[in-house]
Amino acid sequence: MTAGDYERFVSAHRPALLRSIAAKYGADLAPDLVADALTEAWEHWDRVADATNQPGYVYRIADRLGAAAVKADAKFPAIHLVADLNDAQPDIDLANALDQLSTRQRQVVMLIKAWGYSYAEVGELLGVTQPTLRNHLNRGFAKLREALDEGADDDA
Repeated sequence: MTAGDYERFVSAHRPALLRSIAAKYGADLAPDLVADALTEAWEHWDRVADATNQPGYVYRIADRLGAAAVKADAKFPAIHLVADLNDAQPDIDLANALDQLSTRQRQVVMLIKAWGYSYAEVGELLGVTQPTLRNHLNRGFAKLREALDEGADDDA
């Protein structure tokens, strides 16, 4: 149960852990999952050291972390922007207007209108009902219209 025991464990079992986690979750996720699992194992080394199957114990930690990562990726898929952001001109008025929204209104407006999520997806993600989403969306759009109309009046 010493630091030396842990270091020997990592040297002996890290390669196999990497291979097995990579087989399940992919080579891109495996190094982070195994590193996080080994960190958690170190934090609870007294429990791991008493386990009859120490590599299996750490594998289950990495597997749990991998399952959580996959679940999070399913909720937040990668967003691919069509335009090259280097060529895009920011709309300062829109950015300022979005800043005036509540956090929840900004989340709902961006997820549904900017990124194309469905009401059902956003409701599940944020843990709110669809009528509540529509309420946040409508109030957010009302605030945006008001803020952008004021900005247009200032420019005139």
